[in-house]
Amino acid sequence: MTAEAVKTDSSDHQVLIEQYRLLFRQAPLTVIATTLLVLLITWSFWDSLPQTYLMAWLGAMLTVNAIRLALYMAYIQQDQAKRLSRLLRASYIGVLILSGVIWSALALMGTVAGSFEQLVVITLILAGVYASAIASNSSVMSGFIGFSLPVILPVSAIFFYREEQHALLIAWSIILYTFFMSFAAFEVNRILRKNIWLAIENARLLKNVSRSRDELNNLNKRLANELEDEKESAMVLVQTRERLQGAVDYLAHISLIDGLTGIANRRGFDAFFQKEWSRARRNGENLALVMLDVDFFKQYNDAYGHQAGDECLKRIATVIDNSVRRSADLAARIGGEEFAILLPGTGLNGASSLASQIRATIGKLQIPHEDSPIARFVTLSAGVAAIRANRRTDPAMLFQAADQALYTAKKEGRNVVRIANEGRDGDGVVH
Repeated sequence: MTAEAVKTDSSDHQVLIEQYRLLFRQAPLTVIATTLLVLLITWSFWDSLPQTYLMAWLGAMLTVNAIRLALYMAYIQQDQAKRLSRLLRASYIGVLILSGVIWSALALMGTVAGSFEQLVVITLILAGVYASAIASNSSVMSGFIGFSLPVILPVSAIFFYREEQHALLIAWSIILYTFFMSFAAFEVNRILRKNIWLAIENARLLKNVSRSRDELNNLNKRLANELEDEKESAMVLVQTRERLQGAVDYLAHISLIDGLTGIANRRGFDAFFQKEWSRARRNGENLALVMLDVDFFKQYNDAYGHQAGDECLKRIATVIDNSVRRSADLAARIGGEEFAILLPGTGLNGASSLASQIRATIGKLQIPHEDSPIARFVTLSAGVAAIRANRRTDPAMLFQAADQALYTAKKEGRNVVRIANEGRDGDGVVH
């Protein structure tokens, strides 16, 4: 096995372990919420369903919750020891599957002993449990599927065999609901995996930078002691220091650059944002932010392939970068198809004008996008905000205002520029 393959396997394993850590960390809150819910359900159906069945179901749910808490405590101990055994992971998935099966028993009780209306109410409860599993279990897809499918699919089968009016419609509605919610869970899992992988890679890169600096310092000390009186050796020392410093500077530089587009990445954007905010606050100046998002980019990737998607992002990044003419401004790629432009000393008028210019330029490129619902070519949506940096404002206010404006642009049809409108004189968004 090559060194690159070993490195890839190690990264994949680290990503998997972090996914399970996220899953385990949801356990306490999930257990509390589940316990309260099953107690409420038992109380609500006490007079309408067989009490013996309800008590058995309640006991089973509380037992499963106790087991889940015990596994969580085992996870805490193992996590402190910097390990997470395969047996513990498999046990937790098994408990999730068992919990899903017990939830489905509620629907069977409603079928055997309850009315059609009660069965519909139980179905709505199970649909809510299924939706909540996206937040609590989707970090590990085997856990999500193992819990969710036993919760929701049996009740759909029950409605297929019911003869009441609208039973068949409810059954197919459950099937469609399951499909779309599962798709959402897969998207959440994909984003989580990508973010975890990026965090691991960034940590590894920073570790390499730190190691290079340590090596440089050690080498400087050794060479300074050995070659102090030798002119020729001193020249070698200087040259070596320059080469190593250049390597360190290069590593530090590429850690702030997006590998695909060549403009700043999210880490570079955050560092520049903090620096410019501090400067603007000292001087009492404005700071404007433009956030841009490629409309329906997932559909573009699905239709033309990821290689074409990468080329599309490169062309868009080039337009954005070329539109930023001042050396004090920064263009960055902060997400998959999301870009940002930070404009020190700029108000809303200048920032919105720049955003409109970029949107128009992208439109003129006429990059084909047959699957876009709003145009036959690639388009951009943009959100613009500006703020005056002082003691009563912070960077998060500016970022949230621009992000909300971008959300408004998407909500109002996309391929538009929208401006944040929540400012106050000198404190909030500058109008």
